Amino acid sequence: MNTVTPTAANLDETRFDHAASADAREVASREAARIGEMARDWWQRNTRSALDLADTVKDEAAAVGDRTRRYVRDEPMRSVLVAAAAGAVITGLLLLFGRRSR
Repeated sequence: MNTVTPTAANLDETRFDHAASADAREVASREAARIGEMARDWWQRNTRSALDLADTVKDEAAAVGDRTRRYVRDEPMRSVLVAAAAGAVITGLLLLFGRRSR
């Protein structure tokens, strides 16, 4: 007859618990590493995209600045009139919205 003493049963259960805990820690560790890799890849990909977008915006702003300087040089009188008209429109809008808030 094979009888298991309570001490032996507890020892087997404890070994099982330790093995299960070790397996769970291993799975959690692998998943944490995988999620960390995914986060790092996402961060690098979006950082590159943001830098590319910033470069594009900088290039476009420089091109607009160059076109604006050429236009002002070629059409100085018209440029002054357009600037004055834009200033008048902005001032009018500020006055209009300023009165409504009172």
